[in-house]
Amino acid sequence: MSEVETETPAAEEETAEEEVPIVPHTKEEVVERLRQIVARGGQVARQELEHLKQIYYHFRNSEVAAAREAFVAGGGQADEFTPEDDPVEESFKAEMGLIRELRAKEAATVESEKQANLKRKLEIIELVKEYGETPETADKNFDALKKLQAEWKELKLVPAENATELWKNYQLYIERFYDNLHLNHEARMYDFKKNLEKKNQLCEAAERLADVEDPVSAFHQLQKLH
Repeated sequence: MSEVETETPAAEEETAEEEVPIVPHTKEEVVERLRQIVARGGQVARQELEHLKQIYYHFRNSEVAAAREAFVAGGGQADEFTPEDDPVEESFKAEMGLIRELRAKEAATVESEKQANLKRKLEIIELVKEYGETPETADKNFDALKKLQAEWKELKLVPAENATELWKNYQLYIERFYDNLHLNHEARMYDFKKNLEKKNQLCEAAERLADVEDPVSAFHQLQKLH
């Protein structure tokens, strides 16, 4: 019975441990939260980043709406209203830009890792295929295969579009390897059994030489048995 791997194919980026985000109550708190995200390398869930953006512009739009109402209440025309520049917006956009850069860099690093893992896993599949080509090669390369299996488990991420096919091919050749390995062991056990039978026959023949009256003839027969 072939040894079958139990882990599932890895394709997507592992998610970081989730934390409960603090809901900002001002634009300044939104910017402070963005600074914290930058400080830890831009690691943040896309949903939180979008939420922070929505919160910031909710505060900003509320400020503009209130200023417009005050302008109209003071006798101005609504279509003549021009909001003042937001002194916090420059910091907000700068931190958002830094986070986008960090996330883009991280995504590029992960993609590079996936491509490298894909290349190596394809090489491992070819080696497993070669090692298990015959019962003899399977027996010879058993230790080498165990090292390849351990290496395979360490290579976590691969491109999603390749994950399933990669896993199927790996499993296929692993199973073939173990099938041939067992065939080789069965053949060896059969040889051991036949050799044992033949050696027992030789031992019995040697014991019967004790009854031969001519010692010279018995000696020569014993040499043949040896």
